[in-house]
Amino acid sequence: MYMLYVPSKLLNSIDQIKKNHPVTDSYSSLFEKLKIRSNSVDSAKKPASFPLCSYLRKLILGVTIIYMFDWPLYQLILLIFNTLVIIVIIGTQDPFADQSFKFMELLNEFFVLVMSYLLMCLTNFVSDAPTRKNIGWIMIFIMSVFIAINLVYAFKEMFKD
Repeated sequence: MYMLYVPSKLLNSIDQIKKNHPVTDSYSSLFEKLKIRSNSVDSAKKPASFPLCSYLRKLILGVTIIYMFDWPLYQLILLIFNTLVIIVIIGTQDPFADQSFKFMELLNEFFVLVMSYLLMCLTNFVSDAPTRKNIGWIMIFIMSVFIAINLVYAFKEMFKD
């Protein structure tokens, strides 16, 4: 419970923390992609939900991988559910100040969702071996496109200045 309470309190009082501790200005680049500063209480809750859900997602993923090792289908179902929740949060609450960053985050989540569906096809749902082999090649192609898009975006951001 404290894992959710403490970050939400910190995110709501980020301006007061910056005034009291001027050394936090060196970390301002970490927060510039998120719309953390806000004057109203309602809009301050929106950007705070994305980091909290992101941390909760990582916790669920870690616990799922460790403790549900014998049930890979349930692991995939939880991964798909987590990905869909993050897509809904990003699409409805708009937590990012930069629209290109929002687009890349949605694109990454979409690729994770497609890869999760393809991983589900490699379970006992598809019993034909040649079909599984073709799905494997499709996964390799999609993962290559996913990596290439992210590398192009990273290089574009690195050499923008």
